[in-house]
Amino acid sequence: MRRFILPIIGLALVITGCTRRPLTLGETADLMTEATEILATVKDAKTFEAAKPKLKPKLNRLRESSELQKAQQQANSNRTATKEDMDKAMKDLEKAQKDPDWNRFWQAAMKYVGEVMRVSLAAPGAGEWISKESGGTWNSSNK
Repeated sequence: MRRFILPIIGLALVITGCTRRPLTLGETADLMTEATEILATVKDAKTFEAAKPKLKPKLNRLRESSELQKAQQQANSNRTATKEDMDKAMKDLEKAQKDPDWNRFWQAAMKYVGEVMRVSLAAPGAGEWISKESGGTWNSSNK
């Protein structure tokens, strides 16, 4: 009986969505929009400190999604890309561009980047903290 419990629990977690996976374009757009709205409240170092607790879980989820995507790509990159691989990559890109969330994703990304840059100037150390929490490569002008 015990040997059946763990697989059943695992299956239940998969069915209920409790497993971690890369975010979809729409989910990423939503998360970046939420982070952007929080960043928009930052005016200085004091308001940045107040925003950190709300911002941290959102940035961490963006980082986690990025790490999961990178792991999937690395698992498939142990060989030289073939013409078929390149054709598939182009088809995947075309498919992504047809996704209804494609434009929403890019709009959210540009707003997010703009807010990160603004906050990096408004609050010393903010760029480094955001980079660490999100797994991004933001550069702060406060160095």
